[in-house]
Amino acid sequence: MLNIVLGFEKGNLNPVLDSLDFRLPTCILHADRTPALVNRLLMEVSHIPEGSCSKVITVSRCGETRFFPTGEIYYLESMRNLICVFGERGSFEFYGVLYKVERQIRSLGFFRISNSYIISMIHVRGVRSGYVELDNGKKISIGRKYRSDFKAALRESGILDLK
Repeated sequence: MLNIVLGFEKGNLNPVLDSLDFRLPTCILHADRTPALVNRLLMEVSHIPEGSCSKVITVSRCGETRFFPTGEIYYLESMRNLICVFGERGSFEFYGVLYKVERQIRSLGFFRISNSYIISMIHVRGVRSGYVELDNGKKISIGRKYRSDFKAALRESGILDLK
């Protein structure tokens, strides 16, 4: 097992650190300060069998920090400079821009499907006439500019067999 904590915003990591099992190897990175290191680390650990690595995304706003295990995140929605993370345990808003977050989490199984949405590929239930349906029942429209890349990603990942 391995703990990986990625921070996207400045903030207090104490709530995250308190929840980790430090008997396990732990790597804490601030994605904005070390993007090359984050990408290299994720490439190196991506071969680790699923379930043996806890990947956690941390987000902060106004001194409040929350952590989301990547497997529990359904999608992220952007409204101007406010990004909302929607997960199994609720939602949390923080300030940022979607393209920066996208660069950091794409290798963690997330895919941008429109100007405003990034979804978790593991929570895709189905794709129907221009929208994706997630495990939580949420239906999100797929932007025209993202459709072909999204269909290719679905085929490549083996999630759905599209014709």
